Amino acid sequence: MTWYTRRVVQRRGDRTVQLQRSEPINCDVLVVGGGLAGIMAAIGAKDFANEVILVEKGKVSRSGATVFTHGALGPASGDEKEVWVQELAEHSTYLCDQEWTEILVTEQRDRINDLASWGVPLQRSADGSFITESGRGQRQSKIVLYDGKKMMEVLRKHALQKGVNLVEKVAVVDLLTSDGRYPTEGRVTGAIGVNVQTGEIKVISCNAIVLATGMGSLKLHALNMDNVTGDGQAMAYRVGAELAGLEFAMAPTFSIWNRYFCTPSQSQFQSHGAKIVNSVGERIIEKYFPGQSEQSLDFGTLCRMVAKETLEGRGPIYFDLREWSDAQIDKMRAVQPRTMKGFDRAGVDIKKQLIETTPMMTGYSASGEGGIRIGKNADTSVTGLYAAGVCALIAANISSLMGVPQAFCSVAGYRAGENAGKLSTQFDGFEINTDQVELVVEHLAAPFRREVGLSPQAIWHKVHEVILPLERSFFKEEQKIKEVISLLQSIAAEDILNASVTDPHDLVKLLEVRNIVQLSELVYLSALERKESRLTHYRTDYPFRDNEQWLKWVVIRRRDGGPEVSLEALPLSSYKFKPSSTTVNISI
Repeated sequence: MTWYTRRVVQRRGDRTVQLQRSEPINCDVLVVGGGLAGIMAAIGAKDFANEVILVEKGKVSRSGATVFTHGALGPASGDEKEVWVQELAEHSTYLCDQEWTEILVTEQRDRINDLASWGVPLQRSADGSFITESGRGQRQSKIVLYDGKKMMEVLRKHALQKGVNLVEKVAVVDLLTSDGRYPTEGRVTGAIGVNVQTGEIKVISCNAIVLATGMGSLKLHALNMDNVTGDGQAMAYRVGAELAGLEFAMAPTFSIWNRYFCTPSQSQFQSHGAKIVNSVGERIIEKYFPGQSEQSLDFGTLCRMVAKETLEGRGPIYFDLREWSDAQIDKMRAVQPRTMKGFDRAGVDIKKQLIETTPMMTGYSASGEGGIRIGKNADTSVTGLYAAGVCALIAANISSLMGVPQAFCSVAGYRAGENAGKLSTQFDGFEINTDQVELVVEHLAAPFRREVGLSPQAIWHKVHEVILPLERSFFKEEQKIKEVISLLQSIAAEDILNASVTDPHDLVKLLEVRNIVQLSELVYLSALERKESRLTHYRTDYPFRDNEQWLKWVVIRRRDGGPEVSLEALPLSSYKFKPSSTTVNISI
């Protein structure tokens, strides 16, 4: 089978680019993504599978979102599970899978104990118990605190000790299928990746795959990591897996400070009593939600509120942390040292200065508000394909309640790994469709042949121009949504298909923008379908939440003719907690 090691040589002027193919790799379970969900999946899979490979675009423990997190849902043995499930359902405006919510609350206790037993330095009190506190939007539920970077360093070490094989600096670009088709009527059988530095192509055969690739960043340098670009969601869509909740996936944030630097930890600012004021000194929450605090609001509502004040001429908007105690600041330095170092290096004294904040749309599914649809075993609608973390829809709670995404990474990641490991034992040997491999490799080589064409950076700029205007992101309506869809389709059909690259690094950037454009179209198709406003999804032509008509999932999948959108009502009769009202006006 010499096709595996053949060189693909593309000549561009006097420059020769060689895409060397490595020898084929076989494994029982392939995990794509090296954050918390991916590493938990790999650890879980290793209990059942002999050979587990985790492929990471960067370096495990150094890249991805988890290293910037600081807290996860922390149910303790004495907490009432039912109270937590009810709170998560209410905060999700009852658009959630309450069976998944119960699984999350129940199994997160075990996952926290696992993390502690493996050596993760969770914050503890003098008596040895875990320190927990309320975070953004929480009443009864609590989070347990940690330093995300230190946690990932411990988990990397534990995975290696358990025998997980780490393949780093490799971007997985497409999944392989048993029938060689996109979408498939069979099962997934492997993947193709490319080394982000050398361009070496890797073909990996396997019997089960877990996607744990994280969110879809728009590469605006506002989320601390720009190499998570919706790759898993786009690859899952191409092989025919269902995605759901994508209309909620648009991830607004306010992480840009004083217009020129960013940090993580907006949630910590909210949960510790930060006030948000406009340029005339008004605490703006009192205008829109009298009697409430900033802590109670989800990111979508909070960012729309800030954006509206700015549009109406009362900007810039500021975070006021001047009443923070020394103890609060010390705790921030313990659980979010990178955040505080950012302020220190920028010369910002948060106890003396107001901090200007800029709301913006930074990407998709930062907290799993929409993504690959999974069942209770973390399985997708395609045989052999599993998903976990925020590339999947966190059906347990889609409101970005603090600590839920990290808990879901642990619980769903472990479930995905265990079930993928079990499935992999049902197969003898591996299969690969060589024609499909050749097709993917040809697509990888083609951009090197083009002397003329937009660069990936230029295409990213066009994507930003399409998506970022507030009337197309924060405040949507039917005509604007249709405009965005049309423009995205044009970018996909013209700019991406005719793009030009000169080196492997540029090739990966092109593949990333291809994925984000494909995911963006699905997001806006879903937003067009949901004719109401709820959580991060806000439509000026439907400024109300309609529980009578819209306690439904918007589901999207690929057919041979393109995307197919359908609706699926929640089985409310089987859920314990139900909304008391039907229609609620949403002013912001």
